[in-house]
Amino acid sequence: MRTRYLARRVGLASIAFALPTWAAVPSVTGVSGTVATGSTLTVTGSNLVNEDVTSWMSFFKSGTNPSPAGGFEGSSPTADGYFFPGAGTPQANYLSSVKLLGNQSVRFHVAGASTSIGNQLGATMYHYPPATNDVWVRAYVRWDYSGGWPDNHVKMFWTPLGMLFQPGSGGDCAFPTQMNVFYDGQNHCHTIPSPIESGRWYEFEAHLKTTGGAKFEVYWEGNLLESASPSSVGSGSLSDIDFGVVNACCTTAGFSLDHYWDGFVMSSTRVRPASMVEIGTSAAYGAGVKYQAPLSLADATVAVKADLTGLGAGPYYLWVTNNRGERSAAFALSGTGGSGGAGGTSGSGGTGGGGAGGTSAGGTSAGGTSAGGVGASGGGGTGGTAGSAGQPGGGSTGTGATGASGGTGAVSGGTGGAGASGGASSGGASSGDSASEDGGCSTPPGSRHSSGLTISLLLFALSLRRRAVRGA
Repeated sequence: MRTRYLARRVGLASIAFALPTWAAVPSVTGVSGTVATGSTLTVTGSNLVNEDVTSWMSFFKSGTNPSPAGGFEGSSPTADGYFFPGAGTPQANYLSSVKLLGNQSVRFHVAGASTSIGNQLGATMYHYPPATNDVWVRAYVRWDYSGGWPDNHVKMFWTPLGMLFQPGSGGDCAFPTQMNVFYDGQNHCHTIPSPIESGRWYEFEAHLKTTGGAKFEVYWEGNLLESASPSSVGSGSLSDIDFGVVNACCTTAGFSLDHYWDGFVMSSTRVRPASMVEIGTSAAYGAGVKYQAPLSLADATVAVKADLTGLGAGPYYLWVTNNRGERSAAFALSGTGGSGGAGGTSGSGGTGGGGAGGTSAGGTSAGGTSAGGVGASGGGGTGGTAGSAGQPGGGSTGTGATGASGGTGAVSGGTGGAGASGGASSGGASSGDSASEDGGCSTPPGSRHSSGLTISLLLFALSLRRRAVRGA
């Protein structure tokens, strides 16, 4: 672990100490948007994507960054090194109007009637990786469609090893609620958490292995769908990956489909989602958190379509996890449509979040020393007023002041430091109270307190100097 050294000099004593420099974990500094199902939440911060590319195949990385080819960022698929079937006529194009990561995605378009295998639709392209017997493939995919859906098959990911992955189509698995993991000549249908809907991005990852025990694993939005050991794969190497609308049947004359891919990667180890946003109802990450569908992904800004279904009335907390599995601190979301909240908590380091509408009576919080939780600086709800937290320390009592009227669905928060020791504290609270820790001061995400460490070191240095004087 890298360290940085700080020196403190007291008289003749000079002390050096090391503090860890943490990895570039995601840090959330703000969230804007109405906290309600179906609305867009925009998350701001740093390292919200920042993918680890160490194990990616060279085609998909450039130094420590993703390459243009993996994000479809070049001038064309051919320029980026992709191939098309048959005579090589392009069956896909890059678009900047629809994308998830970077500036472009690749689009595969099919339309019209197909009535049999002989006249099925198709728009696909290939990648020929170095011969490998063990590979992970990750991508984000999206379907924009109208005029029904193919009722027999719609292949999106094909390999010559007989391992395929595709949406249900009625002829194999149910659409839009199931995905088909195909191997050993058989369909294997899996119900997905959120049915496929037009215009939404979905993340998937497949693991294909042919030696030392065949393996076909598929993950959907971070969750394992299937882990199988196919018997009919053989021991051949994976020579190519075909993706897009490999083929589709059967459709009506009014059918139209634009199928998009982005964030395409092949790797020797699991890749994981580029950036995963989740929302839960406890400041401690755990069971019950809900995946949020991405709208755009970048290091400084991530946008998601909020889905609070099944989470109840809140309070709500948001996390961002990168592809290393590193997770941001919990970020408290306010303006959740509930009643006015209790006064800010002094000493406990708890959360004082305000909901929409109404002003509640001031609450009293007993003092005491406690580890800090999440210090949410909650915005006021509709028509509510924000009250400040009472003053901690020494058994004193602080009266909460009345703040400004809150806006609808305000979102704020951050991670507090350790809770302060204090006496009883009463706050004239209202919806959207300001809850903070460390004696009523909000601590920005990712900050570290060093004052106690500095004082301890100063005292230690002073004791060394005294011993030196006595020995002289």
